[in-house]
Amino acid sequence: MEPHVNRRTFLSVLGIGGLSVFLGPAVVWAAEKLPVPGALLRAKIETPPFRDSVVLLFEHGKQGAQGLIINKPDHRSLGRMMAGMNLRFRDQATFEQYIQSEVLYGGPVGRGELLFLMHTPAGRWVPSWSLGVMGITPVTPEVLRDLAAGTAEVTQVVACLGVSGWAPGQLESEIARGSWNVIYADPEALPGLVFDTPACDRFDKAGYATGLVNGRMQGYFHGTGHGVGLDIHEHPRISRHGSILQEGEVVTVEPGLYYPGLGAVRIEDMVLVTKDGCRNLTDFPKVFELG
Repeated sequence: MEPHVNRRTFLSVLGIGGLSVFLGPAVVWAAEKLPVPGALLRAKIETPPFRDSVVLLFEHGKQGAQGLIINKPDHRSLGRMMAGMNLRFRDQATFEQYIQSEVLYGGPVGRGELLFLMHTPAGRWVPSWSLGVMGITPVTPEVLRDLAAGTAEVTQVVACLGVSGWAPGQLESEIARGSWNVIYADPEALPGLVFDTPACDRFDKAGYATGLVNGRMQGYFHGTGHGVGLDIHEHPRISRHGSILQEGEVVTVEPGLYYPGLGAVRIEDMVLVTKDGCRNLTDFPKVFELG
């Protein structure tokens, strides 16, 4: 099993310096330049809800600015939200697809009513915003019915509940006060941040390799998890050399990252293996903050 860590853990541990390396030579730093759609805002604010946030800006103009926080979970599943609206799914596979699609905390505005989709390819729905190959669409009942019916023709979907918004001139003032770092990135690089990719690929590109460094292992070098039954630790083992999982088994999924001089982070869920995938038995918030 290949180790995976999603964007939340990646961005929280990596920090803004590594983020610039990952996005590549197209990145341009700006201290007080005007942000544009597609720019990333890295919060230097020390108070919630924006502390340690990375915001993807998708609208900026005379009416103000809007963006979505892309590194904080809302601990919900898009599929379960859709099921709660009594939508008819085309089949079980479609339902399972959106059960696995996470919902992020997009921002403090409209938490009870505003849902946005980040998706590829762009241009599926109107109205929407296009950031290169990626689209951002405000969710309507029609959009959700399209997803459930399997007619949306999108390959990757992540939902955000709530939005981050600024009145005219407000964001510029906050940037001038040093509340935000602004990064201009190649739009083609954005899906790599918004959608999950193998952890080792992301960290290696950012200069945080997994392996033996100065005689010590660093990075993601231990097994992903193990079985839980009569003993706390038992077979099957989940690692690069693990066994095939069987329906009904209960296993841990506990990715960890370790870097001397930087620190370590490890999260753990307990998962039931099902016929068509898995069900997470752990219902506990995971909020990462760097002190």
